Amino acid sequence: MTRLLPARILATTVVLAAGLGPGLGADLDRGPNPGPVMPEGMPRGDTRGAPDAVPDPEPNAAPDAFGNVSQIYDVYLGGIFAGEIIVDAEFDARRYRASALLRTAGIVAVFYKAQLRAEAAGRVTGERLAPGRFTANTRDPKKTQFVEMIYRNGDLGEIRAEPAFQPKPWQIDPMAQSGTTDPLTGLLAALAPVPRARLCNRRVEVFDGRRRYAIELKKPEMHRRAVRCRAVFRRIAGYKPKLMKKKRATWPFRVWFKPGSDGIYRVVRVMGATPFGTAVARKRPKKG
Repeated sequence: MTRLLPARILATTVVLAAGLGPGLGADLDRGPNPGPVMPEGMPRGDTRGAPDAVPDPEPNAAPDAFGNVSQIYDVYLGGIFAGEIIVDAEFDARRYRASALLRTAGIVAVFYKAQLRAEAAGRVTGERLAPGRFTANTRDPKKTQFVEMIYRNGDLGEIRAEPAFQPKPWQIDPMAQSGTTDPLTGLLAALAPVPRARLCNRRVEVFDGRRRYAIELKKPEMHRRAVRCRAVFRRIAGYKPKLMKKKRATWPFRVWFKPGSDGIYRVVRVMGATPFGTAVARKRPKKG
């Protein structure tokens, strides 16, 4: 159960999917050769000389098309508290920066401790997010994995993985994934706080370093005091053949949004059925 949980939840909430967003129920084996790597000797997190490295946002820049996020989501699987997602994202008129942490919690963490930390930064162009840099650190009892992706003009230019990905028969070429974004930017593009008129009605394609998938949000509808959007997670390429069969290639879920005092709608709940029961990510009420 716990090996599936991170991918199930992160692929349907505001943050990313486990192990770089491989998708719901995806195998957790290492993926294809990462292609071009960062220059030798460049330490982790150092983007000096890297294209599209993003400086800190200007402190007085005014938000444009997106609202900021600072929130914790509690994750339940089959009614059992299983983990938490901590999300922080800042937008100004020109740039965005986001971080996310997913970790097992509660009784699940007693038997299986795992966590994923991710960061993304890039440019804001009107209502579009153009990725610049993405990093992810995944840790579980069996392995650790670090991945960095650098973008040039919105397309993936370099990717580095430690340890290196192992080749697979179903692998896809990382440098041939034009039109995709990184996992964290992809979920921000799909689920970031926006005015009501811009909720849902969108499709975002993501490449996580190994696999390509899409997040599709349908037309929004009123549901009690919230706006609800039906959605689909859709595998596209880079998965084991058995995971591309009709009944396993897609996963429907639903997302609920509510407005804040600023009139911006933010995710308060994500829910979908899994083989292990209903998975729910629910906004944790803030104290005070």
